[in-house]
Formats: sequence, structure tokens, C-alpha cells
Amino acid sequence: KVGYALAGILPAAAFGLYFIFGNPTSLIEIAAAPTRTEAKVDPTAPMREHDIEKMVQQAEAKVKENPKDGDAWAILAKTYASMGRWPEAWKSYQFAIDLLPENASLLSGQAEALAVISGRVLQGRPMELVNRALQLDPNDIKGLELAGFYAFQQRNFPQAITYLQNLHRQLPPQAPYAKNILAAISEAQRLAAGGAPANQAEQGAPAAPPASNLTIRGSLEITPELKAKLTQNDVIFLFARPGQGGPPVAAVRGPAIQLPMDFELSDRLAMNPGNLLSMHKEVVLVARVSKSGGPMAQPGDLEGSLSGVKVGASGVTLVIDKVVQ
Repeated sequence: KVGYALAGILPAAAFGLYFIFGNPTSLIEIAAAPTRTEAKVDPTAPMREHDIEKMVQQAEAKVKENPKDGDAWAILAKTYASMGRWPEAWKSYQFAIDLLPENASLLSGQAEALAVISGRVLQGRPMELVNRALQLDPNDIKGLELAGFYAFQQRNFPQAITYLQNLHRQLPPQAPYAKNILAAISEAQRLAAGGAPANQAEQGAPAAPPASNLTIRGSLEITPELKAKLTQNDVIFLFARPGQGGPPVAAVRGPAIQLPMDFELSDRLAMNPGNLLSMHKEVVLVARVSKSGGPMAQPGDLEGSLSGVKVGASGVTLVIDKVVQ
């Protein structure tokens, strides 16, 4: 079942910012493509897969031509990371750090890669790298992002607020990512003050228990014509979002080649410990087969959705039946 058997399950205490608050590669893409302009392309929008593949080929060619080029290794590492090729990203970051040891963004980038490889855990060596990065540059964007989420994870909300406010000051105010970080700050402030999670406080509801036994059970199906498009490297993501809109309240991922398959979503798979599946009456389920390996929709991905799903329901059938354009 998706909730138990698939690799790379996304628990509440691991990289929730990426799935709650926006595109995990958005900052990488801004750094890697400085010639983009808002008038033509939204710089926080996901890049097309063939664009990223082209960047990989160019970066690989540069490091082969000159293995002592730290900047080329840095670009290659960030490009691998944007594709979710984390072991290759980690190795490339190490080459870059050996050549550019005082570059904060390389340290925080390697921290991200190491955390993903280690089961999406920031504690330990990844946070050592983050702390080194912030010592070199207190405004390092990736360092602030990871430090902010780690503080949030540890329920050190005042520290999370400090990190995320510093991060927010450096972002384009109208960018979706900036708005989502602002929402994270607001939630941290609420929780620091002992308040209920935002969705309940606004309704005047009492605080919910940390978790419940409520689940959503069902099966993921795919149409025959789309099943023929599956490859061994495809990854499937299953998200539950509140019926009224907002960030995911539960998510899971795994190899898409196993479709069709059963699934179970519960509070155990929450993206934010302050916003659990059981706190909602209805959700929208979205299943996405990612060709790039990342959670954000790309042209060519396969997708299906189902609205009005009652929390606690069983026998739910969600069909992947369209191609993302």
C-alpha cells in the first residue's frame, strides 16, 4: 500500500517546507538561470525537463573540460539537485566545496542533498553543514530555509520565525514562494503564542489532538493508454489537500511502475504537525506520476484528481487519466 510500502515516504518531520510552501527547486532555478525576466517567464515556475537535461549536459561538459573549475561543479550540483538526482548532486557539491570551501551556498546545498539521501533527516551532519553555511553567510537562502524548517520541526518556533523572516526579506515579495514563507511565519507566530493551528483558530475551534486514527483508504488506478507511458524511473506522488484549498495535509511517494496499487493516508503522513489530515472533513486527492522525480507538476507528467473525499472514507478509487500540459 502506498501509505506503507512505497519508498521515500514523506513524514511530517522531514522536508515539509518543500511540499507545504512551494517548489523545492525554485531557488536553484533562479540561481541557474539569471537571464530570465518576469516579463517573459515566472522565475519561480518549474523548468521544463528538457531544459534541465540541457543544463546537465552543458555542466558535465564543463567539468570534463576543466575538473578544477569550482563554479562548473557548483552548477552541475545544483542542476542534479533540481532533477532529484541527489547522490550525484552530493558528490558534485563535494568537488565544488573542495575547490570553493568558503562558498556558503555549496554547503547548504550539500546539506540538502545529504538529508534527502539519509532518509530526509536534517539532524546531524546536514545541520552541521547548514550551520557552517550560515556562519559564512547569515543570509544564505538555502541555509535559512533548512534552518527555519529544522527549528519548526523541533518546535522551536521563535527561532523558526527568526530564520524565516530573514529568508522572506530576501525574496521577491510577489513570488508565490515568498507568500508561502510568509504563511509559514504566520503559523509559527501563532504556535509560538500557544494558539491552535491556523485552520482551526480562524474557525474558533478547539485544538485537535496531535493525531487520530482517521484514514483514507482506496486504490490508485491508471488508464491503459497512460500505463503504457510508465517507465522504471517514474515516481508517483499522492497528495491530500483541504477541500477549501491550501497546502497538502498528507503526502506519500514511491515507484510509479507498481500501478495500480492500494493506498492509505493518515496523520502519520502529515506534511505539517500543525495541520493534520484528521483536522479536515473533506479533502481533494491528487495523484501525479512525475517524469522528473520532483513533486511539482511538469509538462508530460501524468495526473488524476478526486474532490469531495471524506476523511475516514474507504474504497476510494482515484484514476490517473490525463497528461499535464
